[in-house]
Amino acid sequence: MKHYLLPFLICMMVFFTGHASDNPTIQMPLRMPGKPSVDMGAYSPDTINLIQETPEGMLRIYNRSGKTVQGLGGDDGMEFRVSEQSSTVNIVFGEGNKVWIKNPVSGELRETWVPGTLQEDGKSIVVPMFKFIDYMHSLEFGRQLCVCVWDDNIKMYMPDMSVTEVTYSIEGDCITLEGMSENRILSHAYRAQGETEEEYAYDGTWGESGDFGSVYTPTEVQPCRMPVGFETIEMTFSAPYETFSWSYVKQRALLAFDGDDVYLTGVASLDPDWCVKGTVEEGNLRFPSGQFLGTDHDNSYYFSADPTNGMPGDVVFEREGDEQYYCNARVYITSDSKGSAFYGSYDGVLISSRTMPEVSVMPDDITPRIFKMAYQGYIQSIDFYYDSSANVWVAIKDNEVWISGIFYAPDGAIHGYIEDDKAIFPAGQYLGESSYAYPECWFMPFDPANPAIVLDQLVMDYNEENHTFTNPSGAISISCSDHRNVGIFWYFKPEFSVIEMAAAHPQAPENIEYEKVDWITDPFVKFTIPITDADGYKLLTEYLGYRVYTRSPGSDAVQYVMTPETHEDMHLTEDLAEYPYDLYGDDISWTAGRHSFRLRNLPESTTHIGVQSYYTAGGENNESEIVWLEISTTGIETAESNKPDGVDTQIYDLQGRIVSRTPAPGLYIRDGRKIIIN
Repeated sequence: MKHYLLPFLICMMVFFTGHASDNPTIQMPLRMPGKPSVDMGAYSPDTINLIQETPEGMLRIYNRSGKTVQGLGGDDGMEFRVSEQSSTVNIVFGEGNKVWIKNPVSGELRETWVPGTLQEDGKSIVVPMFKFIDYMHSLEFGRQLCVCVWDDNIKMYMPDMSVTEVTYSIEGDCITLEGMSENRILSHAYRAQGETEEEYAYDGTWGESGDFGSVYTPTEVQPCRMPVGFETIEMTFSAPYETFSWSYVKQRALLAFDGDDVYLTGVASLDPDWCVKGTVEEGNLRFPSGQFLGTDHDNSYYFSADPTNGMPGDVVFEREGDEQYYCNARVYITSDSKGSAFYGSYDGVLISSRTMPEVSVMPDDITPRIFKMAYQGYIQSIDFYYDSSANVWVAIKDNEVWISGIFYAPDGAIHGYIEDDKAIFPAGQYLGESSYAYPECWFMPFDPANPAIVLDQLVMDYNEENHTFTNPSGAISISCSDHRNVGIFWYFKPEFSVIEMAAAHPQAPENIEYEKVDWITDPFVKFTIPITDADGYKLLTEYLGYRVYTRSPGSDAVQYVMTPETHEDMHLTEDLAEYPYDLYGDDISWTAGRHSFRLRNLPESTTHIGVQSYYTAGGENNESEIVWLEISTTGIETAESNKPDGVDTQIYDLQGRIVSRTPAPGLYIRDGRKIIIN
């Protein structure tokens, strides 16, 4: 399932730190029917100007203390709690007396910067109000920084529109928020441009947190910052990254040289502006361990070599060719300068300014055929081998051959050539991007006895008569490096053989569910498409798809159609009424064959949703019956279909007993599905 809800949920969550004080709490209803509306000024989503990148200037990190007010929702209403602040805040001092504060309200980790001005006497900072600290463009929903005051009539904090700026005083190294109290807090308010009355009702509503008595004192250590005015070289920092799971990082980095000194940004995915300082030795880059990078969510981060064997040494990047550096050892992001605990590690970092090559694709004048790729897979973490297979596309023209569909890089093809009874595929071919987790996919043959040894090419036995490619002792790595086996996936004993496409009748969709989330306008229908036919033979998913239908009382079934207007995120160029099996990709959060289909602009009169499978292999277009789902207000829906003769339509109770008489109202099982009888 696509995690489209996550930004909205994060926006609505309230984070807080510290401990509750002994102050009494106030109970009140969550919604006040008489809440006065607040006009916070007109705005356009195009003029919000969120500042998300770290501004240029001197970055300093401060410990934040003082008080915070939190609004905690509950069944009995909202509870207001005053507690101690204990967090950090980042401030950048730029040229021309410009200042930027990151997350100016305690606990609100929006990762955006609010601008201010350092006064000429250097004794205060003035920050304007009504700047957005976050915004969800897809929902037209965000929050603005403002001062909120306690309204004793409605027992709620309300934005004070007369306050257009707040002042922070500076005394020595300490910065103090002025003019705030428990009844007058630096806070934020929701801004909404919704289409419903309920959405409009949240416009100008207090954002459930705020600060007063805030004092900022510098932390003991300050992060390194790329010196202003240095000539920088734009690079790419890329590496496999391991925390609790494996991922891949590829982000912008900057290199700057000052004699024998070198500065590097992009060393941590949490903040690409974090910087380390090192030296240049015989062309190589050496960075001492234990350098403080910065803070995020009140945690401190340090740059380190391997800390698992005593005190960590230096991190060394060896120069490889023109403007390319590689670190063969692990690089760690730790919680302290000694590396006693770490958040994650990079396994082989490449810093490069190289331009990615063009992806090799099949020629347009060749019709490819579907092949079965049988292989032995390997799970490195548990040292486990298993037999598996996948479908790929193969094209052969004269003595050239192309294979596409290996791993999850569907556009890229490995290109080889045939000599007598051998097919030869050179190493280092770029397959393209697969997803956010695998931004680089490279074809890399390797020695199965020693995976660290990369081979120049993969040589396979080729049988011209039946077009099979085999290598019982071969191994392929889909690597995230163009010259090393940093394997995303390993295939041992690869074998490619032709699949004869045959017509077949697909099974009907199963396990259909309807989901309607209160704060999302569009509902979802979820279902499973079986990938075998009625006789149990596996279907080719390249020829498998589905159609969606809707039905209203007194009306015929209507086929649901995506349009470029209703589904802008799909980037359609024309209407789409038949949906391929992998329309929304292969999401590992769902079991195989599970689909989640979003129904935009669904008529309110709709009472049934229908789904139908179709299969077009072998020159035929065969389809299943339509399986209908009745949309129910009880949360359990009834799936019905025109079952052929011989199918068991007997009704069972929840204990598995046949119901032989007219059933009483309740929940039963029919055709393997739950039904409600009223």
